[in-house]
Amino acid sequence: TVALPGRDSEWRLALQYRTGCDYMHGGQDAQEDGALTEKKEYTRPLMSHMCCFAAVGCTVVAYSFILPAAKRQGLTFILSFAPLGALLRYYLGLWFNAWPQHFKVGTFMANFGACLVLGICTVFKAREHCFAPGASNFGPWWNELLLGVTFGFCGALSTMSTLVAQMFEMHIVYGFAYFCVSLLASQALLAAILGIFLFSSGVTTVCA
Repeated sequence: TVALPGRDSEWRLALQYRTGCDYMHGGQDAQEDGALTEKKEYTRPLMSHMCCFAAVGCTVVAYSFILPAAKRQGLTFILSFAPLGALLRYYLGLWFNAWPQHFKVGTFMANFGACLVLGICTVFKAREHCFAPGASNFGPWWNELLLGVTFGFCGALSTMSTLVAQMFEMHIVYGFAYFCVSLLASQALLAAILGIFLFSSGVTTVCA
């Protein structure tokens, strides 16, 4: 007789199968059945990228007729920068998640990089007095541009769902270490960037 896997094992296998993208599992091709293999043959990265940007363009055009003018520019920047962050996260995982075995470097780089860009944008915005008229050399539209970088690019670049899914695929010790290093490193980076700025400039707050 063959021992069937328990409910916990079945759940873990199902989770790994459903999240079995190359960017989450180190670029290693899983054994796929004929239907999945046939479907994969028709998938081309260039076509996927074109469809992604086409969908964003259609969404921007649609929202330009729905939203008031005050919110239109900010949303346009967010939708424009989000695909860039998502594609960068995909390729970081595809290139770097294969090593080391118990730490997904690509996902870590995506989250760490998003926090780095977010900290830099926050400091830049605070140095320019939130782009208030007469207080900054940059126009007020820069506030909308940085909104697109922080919410669009950084929001798509960073990922908590992938991090949690990868944790469940690891041994509990490696998963806990992976989570702690990812969280503490990103928070420490933000704290260092903002702390150095606040200490050196003498201000006590940054822009919302």
